[in-house]
Amino acid sequence: MPRPIALGPDEGLPLLDILTAGRLIHDAPGLPAVRVLRHCRDFGYLVVRVQLTGPPAVFRCPGRLTYQTEWVDPQDHTGWTVTVSGPAQRITNGYQQARYRLMLHAGPQTSHEHLLRIRPDNVTGYRLTRAPA
Repeated sequence: MPRPIALGPDEGLPLLDILTAGRLIHDAPGLPAVRVLRHCRDFGYLVVRVQLTGPPAVFRCPGRLTYQTEWVDPQDHTGWTVTVSGPAQRITNGYQQARYRLMLHAGPQTSHEHLLRIRPDNVTGYRLTRAPA
């Protein structure tokens, strides 16, 4: 059974660079919502690309978002998990949008797409290791 060992922010944040996908966790009317999406890190920020379903609507970026990702080996169940949260803002600058779309390997822009920037001020993580025999 893997044993979790706490990671500090200096250990957890670089792990976000290993993978490009995770889960955005936010409050939706009535219950929490989870969206699987892509991310990248840039100058200390975490940038995520959100594609909303349904007709385009006025999108309001919540003041704070939480993002979680992990890597777990399917054979021995070791790996890591990192969760970051912080203030979020929508990216509206055209140059920044184009730059982040390249970094995220995004397809053609649609009216359903939004780019969000999170400034991580709370980072928690765990390395999942094998307990000594």
